[in-house]
Amino acid sequence: MNESRPKSGSLRPVSSISTDYRSEKAWELSGKLRHDPDIMALLQQAKRSRRRSPHRLWQTGLAVAATLMLAWGALFLISDPLAPTTTMALTVPVGEQRTAELPDSSQVVLNSGTRLVATFNKTTRIVTLLEGEATFEVARDGRAFEVHTHGGVTRVLGTVFNVHLTDNGITRVSVLEGKVQVEDAKRRHSGTQVELAPGQAVNYGHRGLSPVEVADNDRILSWHSGRLRFQEWPLSRVIAEYNRYTADKVRVEGGEDILFSGSFTLENKEELLSTLESVYGVRIKPLSPHS
Repeated sequence: MNESRPKSGSLRPVSSISTDYRSEKAWELSGKLRHDPDIMALLQQAKRSRRRSPHRLWQTGLAVAATLMLAWGALFLISDPLAPTTTMALTVPVGEQRTAELPDSSQVVLNSGTRLVATFNKTTRIVTLLEGEATFEVARDGRAFEVHTHGGVTRVLGTVFNVHLTDNGITRVSVLEGKVQVEDAKRRHSGTQVELAPGQAVNYGHRGLSPVEVADNDRILSWHSGRLRFQEWPLSRVIAEYNRYTADKVRVEGGEDILFSGSFTLENKEELLSTLESVYGVRIKPLSPHS
């Protein structure tokens, strides 16, 4: 797992996979995301596009789509070099991070429990973040590059930025390099948008765009390198961040006034819980599925 993590400040592409491997594994390994409603909708869109161009040939010989699963997770790829649209969907399991290369050679680092769909054509590059968090390093090729979440759009002016869709429906956009433009999709006709420079961040959700804030880029670069980093975080936020990386979620009893600082590797993230209990005397309890 360590070998797939990028170094801080750099996004590293996954290794290439041959066309023969894609064809052989496409249907064998397609089950995990086949019934995902977002993926199904995109597959239907691809089918309609295919019917509009009946004479186009698929390089891999699949009738509708090529489905590719890498060793690190499920990756769906509808890819025809002659077709006007390429659609690619990525998912990363809880507790892992991965780096992938998009069809335009842009790179993306996906955090724990992230799902996204990329749809590229001759004039636009659109990524829809369905869940989780991803950092994008965008290749310049003259086309617009947009990241959509519910309620807003991030448009790249160039080059490295992070988008985090939180559990409460708020999206946070942070810029590491270059500039991006963030637009409130619900108020797009009123000119509600903001341009962010490196080190800046903004949130959007049901209340629209927040004021521009200082980005916590150290946190982003920390998870890139497989670490959890906290700088005077309330314990409730610390536990919420911990829960992003495990299926065995927990809650904390006590310590409401504590501000916690520390750094832990994801491989040994349980050390965080033992530290909280031993140093601060709080109680860590399993989180009920119905909580």
